[in-house]
Amino acid sequence: MTYRAELMALIQEKASRGGFSPLDAIQQDALMHISVNSSSEPAAKVDTDIIPSRCDVWAAPFGMIMLHEVEADCEADFNRHVLAAESYLDLLLLGEETPGKVMDGYLILDLTRTASELRALVTSTEQNTRLVRKHCVWHGAEGWQRVDRISALALTDDAAYTDAELPPGLDEEGRALIEALEEMTARKLAALHASEWE
Repeated sequence: MTYRAELMALIQEKASRGGFSPLDAIQQDALMHISVNSSSEPAAKVDTDIIPSRCDVWAAPFGMIMLHEVEADCEADFNRHVLAAESYLDLLLLGEETPGKVMDGYLILDLTRTASELRALVTSTEQNTRLVRKHCVWHGAEGWQRVDRISALALTDDAAYTDAELPPGLDEEGRALIEALEEMTARKLAALHASEWE
């Protein structure tokens, strides 16, 4: 399995647990068409020299994840890749957004084929949350680095939740409170407790 295929499988498995599903080229084109036509400002031009005709994108009702392979030998090329990828993802998100609905964007930058000295830019790139959140990963001697830091891939659907054990040493009143919270909203429980004090 190639490094790229390994990363794709890893992201696909983790993304699907978080409720994300692949967004094919036709769906991406449709969203791009919506964002370009509905924008009150001219849509940013996508750098087609950098962004391939088919991007790896996963979508959920609350956001999108995009994987982009960065091939750069200098800082200017690196920044050009980041800007092109974040602009493309932002346009896809804009195609899904409606009044009252804001989408989160997660850009995963694969730096495996980037000059290793450019990894010094990782911290500043990830701290820059302009348009979308950015995460940098690369394949090294010990496998994929930094994949566990991608917040959107740590999400899980409701089916994966298990019952948590109660903390040790919890007294009977604490257990009763937790059981009551499972049966009613916190606001209703607070009102019930407040009425006991009156």
